[in-house]
Amino acid sequence: MLIGLAAATGIGSILWHTYPTMLMLILDIVPILLFIMWFIWLYTRNVIRMRPLFAVASVGAFLLLTFLAFPFADVLHGALLYAPGLVVTLVLGLFHAIERTVARFTLLAAAGVYLAALLFRTIDNEVCSVLPIGTHFLWHLLIGFVTYLAMRSLILSITTRVGARVR
Repeated sequence: MLIGLAAATGIGSILWHTYPTMLMLILDIVPILLFIMWFIWLYTRNVIRMRPLFAVASVGAFLLLTFLAFPFADVLHGALLYAPGLVVTLVLGLFHAIERTVARFTLLAAAGVYLAALLFRTIDNEVCSVLPIGTHFLWHLLIGFVTYLAMRSLILSITTRVGARVR
């Protein structure tokens, strides 16, 4: 499911950048939201081993943070809309680094890459006068790497437990 959502995110971004309509914007945004929500659910249930209510509350907290970021959509060229995803990656990364031995720093590395991606997204408009290609493509490449690191951390954490089942 996560791999499909990651692929849908890439396809949605290509569509949005190729044909910027409201429908394409939805196809750009919804898959990444679903990816993050599903990742939170899987991580809290299968790695942290929390009850479904905690997983739902965690997903709800992410959605609330995202909703609260909307009034600041124009700040830093929209980077604040993506800050809740960075917060999720950082919080889960800290937990993972402290509590797990498998892929211990993978999610923290993902948070660092996410921060770099946000930087390139934020400076893109200012850089275009000097570098016509801009830096927005680095945002997309690095976010793709973040999704890979997140999935790697999750998969390695689940598969190292004997008899593990993904729920």
